[in-house]
Amino acid sequence: MLPLAKTIINKHRLSLSPPSHPSLTLPSSSFKSSISNPFTRPADNCCCPIFYPQCSEGTRSPHRVSQPSSAHRKFIYKMEAPNRALEQFRRLHANFAESSARVEQNWEFWAKYNGADIDATKIPKRMKLNGQGKPIPVKINCWEVDTTKLCNGSTKIYQYDIDFKNGKGREPTLRKIKERCWNDRAVQALIPSPNTFVYDGNKIGWSDTHIEKEIVQEIDLNVQEGKKQSKPDSPNRVTVTIKFAKKLDFTSMANMLQGKDEIRNKASTLDATDLDRNQTFWGETLNFLEHVLHQSPRRNMVILKKSFFRKAEKAAKEPNINDRADLGYGVDAVKGVYVSFKPTFQEFDSQNKPRRTLSLVVDVANCAFFRPGMLKALLPAYLGMSNTQTLENDFKRDMETAWKNAKNDREAQKAYYDGTRTGKAMSRFRRVRMNPRHLKSKDVNVFEAEKGISDIVPKSPHQHYFEQEENGKVTKISVAAYFKKKYGIVVGHFPMVAVKKRQLKIGKDGKKVLDKDGEPVFTEMIDYFPMEVVAISPDQRYPFKLDERQTSAMLNFAVTLPKARWDSIQKAVHSMNWPQDPYLKHYGMVVKNAESPVHLKDARLLNCPSVDFQNGKILAKETQSGRWRIDGKKFDRTNSVQPKTWAIAIQKDRRGPCITTAQAQGFATSFVKIFAGHGGRMANPKPAIFSGDFLRGTTTFDEFANEIKKTATSKPELLFFVVPDRNVETYNGIKRHCDLRWGTASQVMASKHFKNGKEPSGQYISNICMKVNAKLGGATCRAGTALTNVTKFYEPGQGILVLGADVTHASPGSNDPSIAALVASADHKFNRFHAQVESNGERVEMISTNAIKKMFREILKIWCPANKMAPQTIIYVRDGVSNEQAYKVIAEEVRDLKKAFEDYMKSLNKTGTLTPKFTVLIATKRHHVRFFPDRGDQNGNPIPGTLVEKGVTLANEYDWYLNSHVALKGTARPVHYRMILDEKGYPVELLQQFIFENSFQYIRSTTPVSMFPAVYYAHLAAYRAKPHADMASLLTESKRVEMRILQGEDSRKVFADARSGGEDPATINLLPLNDSLKNVMWYA
Repeated sequence: MLPLAKTIINKHRLSLSPPSHPSLTLPSSSFKSSISNPFTRPADNCCCPIFYPQCSEGTRSPHRVSQPSSAHRKFIYKMEAPNRALEQFRRLHANFAESSARVEQNWEFWAKYNGADIDATKIPKRMKLNGQGKPIPVKINCWEVDTTKLCNGSTKIYQYDIDFKNGKGREPTLRKIKERCWNDRAVQALIPSPNTFVYDGNKIGWSDTHIEKEIVQEIDLNVQEGKKQSKPDSPNRVTVTIKFAKKLDFTSMANMLQGKDEIRNKASTLDATDLDRNQTFWGETLNFLEHVLHQSPRRNMVILKKSFFRKAEKAAKEPNINDRADLGYGVDAVKGVYVSFKPTFQEFDSQNKPRRTLSLVVDVANCAFFRPGMLKALLPAYLGMSNTQTLENDFKRDMETAWKNAKNDREAQKAYYDGTRTGKAMSRFRRVRMNPRHLKSKDVNVFEAEKGISDIVPKSPHQHYFEQEENGKVTKISVAAYFKKKYGIVVGHFPMVAVKKRQLKIGKDGKKVLDKDGEPVFTEMIDYFPMEVVAISPDQRYPFKLDERQTSAMLNFAVTLPKARWDSIQKAVHSMNWPQDPYLKHYGMVVKNAESPVHLKDARLLNCPSVDFQNGKILAKETQSGRWRIDGKKFDRTNSVQPKTWAIAIQKDRRGPCITTAQAQGFATSFVKIFAGHGGRMANPKPAIFSGDFLRGTTTFDEFANEIKKTATSKPELLFFVVPDRNVETYNGIKRHCDLRWGTASQVMASKHFKNGKEPSGQYISNICMKVNAKLGGATCRAGTALTNVTKFYEPGQGILVLGADVTHASPGSNDPSIAALVASADHKFNRFHAQVESNGERVEMISTNAIKKMFREILKIWCPANKMAPQTIIYVRDGVSNEQAYKVIAEEVRDLKKAFEDYMKSLNKTGTLTPKFTVLIATKRHHVRFFPDRGDQNGNPIPGTLVEKGVTLANEYDWYLNSHVALKGTARPVHYRMILDEKGYPVELLQQFIFENSFQYIRSTTPVSMFPAVYYAHLAAYRAKPHADMASLLTESKRVEMRILQGEDSRKVFADARSGGEDPATINLLPLNDSLKNVMWYA
């Protein structure tokens, strides 16, 4: 697909209008289209999901809206503004559920949990701790905080709204300007106790002093710098308004710390209001505490959410501190510190009552930043080139090609350029802050000093002309000539940077222009800057996905062993100097033992299981090391599919096949021999061997299939592919044909394993055997339980079904759909899992009702006949869900699973079957808790089986941290398991041991894995399903749009036609998996 169509469908932006001056453009029409009374209840036939998402589902809401939110207005502007791009228009409608939740977050009728009630008695409560295994001492990067002064009501906290408006009537976009205004002496003089007033740097402030009257103060930023007084309508004249908003309520926090359980003590079921109210109070108080903690460091550090990083300016003055590294392509890695409050459970007292407290978690943080400096000087690094002249020629060629193919159509040219190599690289700079360096300091407007890049214009300053009035004559001049004449700056043939800005439209009478609703009308202006005068501002996070080399460099920089990590944490704690922090002292927040963290004497080391095979086992004393060999061991379950026809395909590159035919034959001989040693069965020991360029797509795959048919009597059951590199297009093409078209198990291997003209090592082939065995219906091993009462989990007839679920999202900048995966244990051994996958909208985390219905029905159709019963208990382990979304899993996903089960039983005329009891766990590794044991492995990491249930666990939840693996590099990260539903009532030691033992059954590893295998499998299946996306409708529409533009049609008309119909890329479905692979682990 050509770049034009791909960009039109995926991510097209509003085209730029030709300016009449390099820093001015013709004013556009009103930013807001007029809408008559948009914030009231629509008519009964209204189906607009922007207003009422329920309308599109056939339900009605009688409620009215008293006041619209600002987000609501923005979405209306987007929907109504003319000439919007196809992607913006369609995404707005395709994701109405998610966008409407944001738009209508203050609307009374919006039920966060879709009206589902949650039984308060079913929310698990920590009753006791696991007593199995043996106690071990472990340090945790967590510090207790005393907040008695706040919780007992002796200190009252008041919250204030802080508003900024400049002379143009709009809010300054840069926080730097807000900071300067806030720190102005005139403002500080009006604030009672300014030295203890907490300001978030944007719009909110807190104080223990009640300010009854509204504070209003005008600030002139020109006067601040010793310049002339600015005009009343200047953007440098800013009015600061401070007004009282609310008094913070610390009741929920105090009740929690005192052991009063507000949620579970309710006699009735919980609804959304109960959960939201509790979460709101917690959110407000924790937000205040976080900002108290941030006040002192924010003066000289960059704050990204809960992480602090040294500013680039300070780092340049202190180069001896090694906290930065070059990742390549103009990106730097920076090491900082993460600090966050967390309500924690500490221990049970002598009366078995829990002691709870607030704690601080401190850890090392690593982040990627744009490298600051002049953009032209940085371009070679950003594009991975060293020759500036070659780079300029590439830019010039790509822009000329775009203009030629687009026939001077601005929208089409922009779309073509975005698909070129230089265009893709430059697109990263959209929304990046920059400083123009061509003006003298006296000419620089304070408010305009730093700008956000709106777009990259695929036109050089030599090609762009504007009209200039000089000596009464109007002449045309290029931007390049203008900068040379006025500033003496010679510019090259690089694209220009565009900066959009909004300003009030002023009429001839000098007054604001209003629309018919009385709202001010804004015009859009565009400034153009050559690359030579653009400087990328420092301290800007790099938000894009790192490539393979950058990822490798980041890992080398970030990965540190436990001792080095602990030293960094201690240095960070010491630098924070909490005992002397004026804000913490004023608000009565005391960090207990600031120099020593939580040190548990009785964390648990669970008993390791043995690893059992057909012909023997590996004892627990060996598995506790975290690694074992399977030489001579026969798989617990050998492949049910015995390949009669199989083949090896070799990828060709410019130098020919990446390995020789002799190497392929040698690998085949070794594979058959080693596979047989593990109990694997091959009906035919000799494969067909083929070489071709799989980047050519379907043509090569068809040639491959025809080559196999010449010598085979049946379709192949197993295909090996040897490739020279990790090319995503090659890999996706292979999996797409094998998973969907042929229904054949496939295994991709890198040619680097065929060294010096020889076949791969025996260990590598043994690892390949584990994957192939799983894809052909087998299983590697099973865990021999270390606890007697856990054995009932593995007994036939218990009716236990284990489900793992995950949702994988596309990388930033991509419009690929999110993919949901649901995997299910095949039988009572829990070492084989079937997988179902479905598309899940775009960046939607909760699995949709339709996706669960489809996936779970297919799982039941496989599981019930195979086990000759319906499941009695379901252990549902969910990955990737935040704390705020946890109860939505119960209210939505578990609800949908139960409904799908009932519907399936009705279809079998088994309406009397009881709904299974659910035990629901959230498993996550996205946290900053680390263990530092007194006696660990050779690297200082915790030994597999290290369990922590207190000191850092949630204060009011049933959760634990489990380290079940051995970290190959760096510091091990334990998995946080949070139980949110337990209808079965499993004993604590039984479930924790079951989860730990299952980590030894991972299908393709000879080590225990860090997370429950079902969750790993769900993640693998979701990732592997990316090539299954049905792109046919998208390609068809893309080609149609592209051809119409190339044939000379007006692009605006083509875009308008495309808006009226067609498939949205965010709602693309997945093509069905071939039936031959549904009963095997095709994703392994």
